[in-house]
Amino acid sequence: MPGTSVPGVIKAGTFYWDGKRVFWDVHHPEKTIVIDLHDERYNQLIVEVEDPQAAVGLIQSAL
Repeated sequence: MPGTSVPGVIKAGTFYWDGKRVFWDVHHPEKTIVIDLHDERYNQLIVEVEDPQAAVGLIQSAL
């Protein structure tokens, strides 16, 4: 699957990792969250957000 990876700069796109289809969109790893999905095209989303703790709290409260 197509994706772009420049170590220390960016990782974006679809990658196969440990037998899983994973979508990445990360510039700053310290602002990254991982979302596990079930019964979807992707197994995980690994994305950068402005405030990881707030984003996780918002997702958890929606569940």
